[in-house]
Amino acid sequence: MKKLNINLILIPVLLFVTVQSNAGNNKPFDIRAGLGFNRNTLNIQSDLNFNPSNSTNYNITPFISADYYFIKNWGIGLGIDYNRYSFLNTISNYKHSYTGTDNWEGDPVVRNYEFFIESNNTNIDEATVMHYLDIPVSAVYKHALSTKTNLTARAGLKIGIPLAGSYRLENSNLKTRLYFEEWDLELFNIPAHGLYDSRTDWHPEGQTSLTLATSVFAELGIGYQLSPSINSRISAYYSYGLNDIISESHNSLIYWRNTYNNILTLTEKVSLHQLGLRLSFSYSKVKKQVVRGHNLPIM
Repeated sequence: MKKLNINLILIPVLLFVTVQSNAGNNKPFDIRAGLGFNRNTLNIQSDLNFNPSNSTNYNITPFISADYYFIKNWGIGLGIDYNRYSFLNTISNYKHSYTGTDNWEGDPVVRNYEFFIESNNTNIDEATVMHYLDIPVSAVYKHALSTKTNLTARAGLKIGIPLAGSYRLENSNLKTRLYFEEWDLELFNIPAHGLYDSRTDWHPEGQTSLTLATSVFAELGIGYQLSPSINSRISAYYSYGLNDIISESHNSLIYWRNTYNNILTLTEKVSLHQLGLRLSFSYSKVKKQVVRGHNLPIM
């Protein structure tokens, strides 16, 4: 995965270097840098009681883009965006049980058990942080509105490369118990064996297993020529996540005795949506015109 990530990062960087080296040769390139101001949403598909308002956050995205216009109004675009997402995901009224087999301490006989978890009528809050490097590829249309303003529209596909992901259980009140049908025996409130009546001081944390995030996106913006060498653009932007970005899957929040599974692994699908505004600038060197003198005849 690391080797793949490095290759996917190097390819667009090399393309940018190539574009930049040709940008001064009167070719139809538009290279710009800017910031995006976004509202991000985790679209969670699950039978659990997720609070959707908590799966939303805001971030600022630095980006670089390069457009090549092969005819006057139409072109293709390539970019690099960096996104850091931070969410506080919440589940309410969690209750689950599963069956398993284990031996109790020195008991050599493997016993069947049923493990029960419930949230004691409180919310389970888990913080999630994700870092992505996005590579957008798009078709671009540009239309001049006046000598200084133009309309730009683009649509395309964005591939998000996961750089890092982490989670931490911030708040919970969990009750766990164990039942052996063979003996009709229920065990509870034995902390040494992961059984609690009310566990509130537990904050497990770890790495979130992420996959490539594939999205379709669209952007519509107005450009304005601030000076002969500087152009500005403000755009409305939206991207819609297509695939599940969580590569790991579990059916229980806790596996007996103390194995915690982050709550996004309990879902059917998690995708990223982004809505925002983008402000960008491009710079082009203005060539100075040299006026050559002419020899005047001597009178």
